[in-house]
Amino acid sequence: MSKRPYREGDEPVPGYQLDEFLGRGGFGEVWKARGPGGVNLAVKIIRGLDRKKGGKELEALKLLKDIRHPNIVPLTGFWLKTADGLLVNKESSANNSLADDGTASLSSDFASGVLTSEHPALAVAEPAIEDAEELIIAMGLAEQSLQDLLEQSHRQGEAGIDFAELLTYMEDASQAIDLLNTKHNIQHCDIKPQNILVQSGAVQVADFGLATSIGDAREQSMVSATIAYAAPEVLFGQGPGPATDQYSLAVTYYELRTGALPFDCGRISDVIDAKQHGKIDLARLAADERAVIAKATGPAVDRYPSAGEMVQALQQCSSDQTSALETTAYDVDDFSSTSPTDAPSTGLATGRRRLAIGLLVGAGAAVLFTAMAFLAQSIHTSAKQTAEAAKHTAAAGQQTAEAADHTAEAAKQTATAGQQTASAAKHTAEAAKQTAAAGRLTAEAAKHSAEAGQQTAEAAKHTAVAGQRTAEAAKQTAAAGQHTAEAARQTAEAAK
Repeated sequence: MSKRPYREGDEPVPGYQLDEFLGRGGFGEVWKARGPGGVNLAVKIIRGLDRKKGGKELEALKLLKDIRHPNIVPLTGFWLKTADGLLVNKESSANNSLADDGTASLSSDFASGVLTSEHPALAVAEPAIEDAEELIIAMGLAEQSLQDLLEQSHRQGEAGIDFAELLTYMEDASQAIDLLNTKHNIQHCDIKPQNILVQSGAVQVADFGLATSIGDAREQSMVSATIAYAAPEVLFGQGPGPATDQYSLAVTYYELRTGALPFDCGRISDVIDAKQHGKIDLARLAADERAVIAKATGPAVDRYPSAGEMVQALQQCSSDQTSALETTAYDVDDFSSTSPTDAPSTGLATGRRRLAIGLLVGAGAAVLFTAMAFLAQSIHTSAKQTAEAAKHTAAAGQQTAEAADHTAEAAKQTATAGQQTASAAKHTAEAAKQTAAAGRLTAEAAKHSAEAGQQTAEAAKHTAVAGQRTAEAAKQTAAAGQHTAEAARQTAEAAK
């Protein structure tokens, strides 16, 4: 994986630029990004692939790669990368081509575990699949989640989302769930408000990190699922079944409708106990809604045949909610008397005062209960938001710490490079000094050589003069020898 966290402007895959960090979950981080042609989309990055994290996402992609539905978040592409940043593309074929709009196709050889996505800008690497350290998934970008809408309702003073509006969202979500459950034999296994996204007034089901084929023998542990929304069969080892997502959608509906979960969320053990023993508190719903959600959260064999049928049953319900506090009805006649002998001396006036007091007490209790419920919900929401903020702060702190470590390392390397540069400059200056000295010596030697040449030339000149004189003397000597010979000849002639 990369040595530093991803930042705005990075391209984890060529052509996909990160624009804004959106959040971090148990299985990775999500960014708003721009894809080929400047299309806005979401990019999910899972680092440190293993069976628990990216392995589950990879298994889910195997199940979902060819499914298209308006209520399922569309996948644009996905890639595996090694720790060195190389894209795994071990096997290429004609099926791995670009779509007409330039986005990467999803054709992959999943049988061998190969995920490929061709693009002209990609440098094709040949690492082994087991070397992959990072999974990158590009998908459609939504406006907000149902969790965001619920929090918006809280800020507006509402307990939950409007009944009619919520039913529209539930109908969309149920269509996606039933398509997966019935046509493709797949359970999502993590239906919750955060994973149901809103786009142009309709919803799309997202985040299939736990999706599994119904009847798959692989164990589904409670550590993987989101406990508050998970069906008992997932939490307690039986594995997901055809109505598992219906249970999660029912719990999601209750929370979005009332602003609270149908059990005490103070401790995880309390939630698990409530699910194990069926102690689901649906008191905040009207009686007809309560009956529908009770059936959908009951034993798996007793639930509706499909999530869509659960939503259809809800659509037959009234939008009125009953108060958890029932007010006693008072009748004036109960306090009147027919004769002085069988009534208190105050008669009708006393009865009316009792009625007024009873109504005031009942109204006060209702107001108190409402205020307490609203305060509890506000505290719950505030605590949830605080926990989420703490989570993001911790993540940001970790990223800051990592960035600081990298900055310190870079500073250290820069200082070392500076020292090496200074040392090299010192050696260069010393070499230049020695070169200048050698130049001076060379010039001095050249001067001496010139002087020696001049002296040699002068000596040669003197030698030439001396040679000339020697030749003249030799000439004179020869002439003298000739005279001497002549004299000797004459002497000999005289003697004769």
